[in-house]
Amino acid sequence: MVDNGVPDSSIDDLKALVEAEQLMEALDQAQEYSKCFPYMKHSTLIFQIAALWELVCAKYQYAKDKCIKKIVAITADSKAEPEVLEAAQAKKEEAGRFCQRANVQLYSLRALKEVYMKKESGEKVVTEREKVTWLNKDDVAAFRSKLEASA
Repeated sequence: MVDNGVPDSSIDDLKALVEAEQLMEALDQAQEYSKCFPYMKHSTLIFQIAALWELVCAKYQYAKDKCIKKIVAITADSKAEPEVLEAAQAKKEEAGRFCQRANVQLYSLRALKEVYMKKESGEKVVTEREKVTWLNKDDVAAFRSKLEASA
């Protein structure tokens, strides 16, 4: 991000979030920088952030899997207290929420990466709106031709 012209103070803010284990907040803030600093190369930033989201997703998936194994071990123990099981299930649910949020961000960035890759290769990028408009025109034309054929 330094190479992209992000001020040192902003990078220090990101480092503080990472040190505080607030990884998703740090990545969200880094994404916001693309809106604040128009001179930066956005494709480079998106590719870097997408790679970091991959790591965050893996971290939370690992935490969720670890919780599931713990729950299985607790339920297998007939002497386990219900409070311990409830605490483990709550931790699993929290890890699941983090995992879900991270995956949503990752998949949106994967789509954005694909757009940047197409633009850089010179391929025409068709937006969803253009696809819908195109489909609607074809549907209307097909409907009209059916009407004319039946008349």
